[in-house]
Amino acid sequence: MDIDNIREQIEKDLEWRLDEIAFFTAQLNHFRKLNLSEHEERRIENNQKRFRKVLVLILYAHFEGFFRYSLMLYVEAINEEQINLSEAIDVLVASSLYREFGQYDDSKERIKSESSEFNKANKRLKNRVNLIQELNKLWQESKINLPISDRHNDKGSVLYTESNLNFEIIEKILYRLGFPSDILDLEISGRKFKDVLNEFLGRRNAIAHGDKLKKGIDEKQYNEFKTVFDKIITIIPIAITKALNEKLYLKEQFR
Repeated sequence: MDIDNIREQIEKDLEWRLDEIAFFTAQLNHFRKLNLSEHEERRIENNQKRFRKVLVLILYAHFEGFFRYSLMLYVEAINEEQINLSEAIDVLVASSLYREFGQYDDSKERIKSESSEFNKANKRLKNRVNLIQELNKLWQESKINLPISDRHNDKGSVLYTESNLNFEIIEKILYRLGFPSDILDLEISGRKFKDVLNEFLGRRNAIAHGDKLKKGIDEKQYNEFKTVFDKIITIIPIAITKALNEKLYLKEQFR
């Protein structure tokens, strides 16, 4: 596994995203308030708030894009390693067997429609036997193959972001991939990272869906949203590099 190359790809992806954010931030700074009347200062300040609405949309797009792209590289690297199921950490095994567990869950749902309690019990037992047999076969023959897709709305992908990338979905995705649950246990301006992130997403959705935000986004609020982005682009590459270097995707005895 070429970890340096993976890290280089992450950094190249981040570079163009930061350039674009910097470009639009520079446009915001063109609104000058030097030596102006009070009326003109208020007008320019209102224009800045309106312009930050655009910046929030751009910032969120890169927030989600960078998160998905970086973890896509990580998943592809894991899949290419051809790791035996017996050697991988349990959560990766469970994520890799998404289809098999899905079929088992579907079978459970079909059993509920059976009218006879005796038949229900028998079918339930047979269903479990089939799962055990399937897992035994896979355990001997299969490698870790985490399901991924280029489509953000593919429900079968371990990187499925659902409707939006809120805090709970980020936690879910990181858990599926075996990352520690506390890496986002952070604060921004004395507030929980979770709360600021979800507020960021709420503002983005309001703007994208045409809700009333006539006053726009003030500087303090935008800076908090930018800090959320900055935290993600710092934490995710570090977590990926650590996991790859220390082979945290393997059970301890196989590292």
